[in-house]
Amino acid sequence: MGTPLAEMESLRRSVLATLDDCTGPPCERVRGRVLSTRDAQELWLLRCEVFQQVASRHCQAEAAARINALLPLFEGRLPERMLVAV
Repeated sequence: MGTPLAEMESLRRSVLATLDDCTGPPCERVRGRVLSTRDAQELWLLRCEVFQQVASRHCQAEAAARINALLPLFEGRLPERMLVAV
């Protein structure tokens, strides 16, 4: 059971938007990993790496706010037990 292509593109764009103001080689690697995800679960599992990039650019509170803002986008696409706020 995969995530439909149009939904994946939308989810990827949303996750990438959390990194818009983050730069550097580590961030580019995370962006590449986001772009190569095949389903919503794989994408959601990258949230820790996204969090680290945002936290290193800003702070942990900002990173948590950005990751938590993604939660509604993944509801209904993943088991509820996986959708835990930071």
